Amino acid sequence: MGPSHNSLNTLRPLSEGELVEWEEAYAAVESYLLALRLRNRLLVAELVRGILWRASARRVNEPEKPARLLAMEEALTEVADWTQDVLDVPLENRRLAARGRLSLLLAGMSGKWQGVFLTPAPWPKEFVDAMKNPISLPVRSLLS
Repeated sequence: MGPSHNSLNTLRPLSEGELVEWEEAYAAVESYLLALRLRNRLLVAELVRGILWRASARRVNEPEKPARLLAMEEALTEVADWTQDVLDVPLENRRLAARGRLSLLLAGMSGKWQGVFLTPAPWPKEFVDAMKNPISLPVRSLLS
């Protein structure tokens, strides 16, 4: 974890309704990342925070969209773009397709590679190989 790229100096006071709305957005993004089998709470919280900052920045230009929708759009786009970059193949409609989810699961994202998730290149060669060829992994490594 590096230093935050988002300053708290730009955070304005939120109404009670806005707090509830952004809490719901947080919960939705957190659930999505947990569904991708990320288990480190600190890492998940940091990823959610970055996604919510980007959604909040979009909200200025898209005030009619609910915070939860903006946050999930940001999460889906970020994960799909990153997976597409790692796999070096386009994903249909920029969505995390079955191949991407399977690659994450079989590459051992929930264990060994959580710290690599959504980071910029370069990635460890072993990780990229595992993502691109998950079926070739030894069975025992899948069980850890």
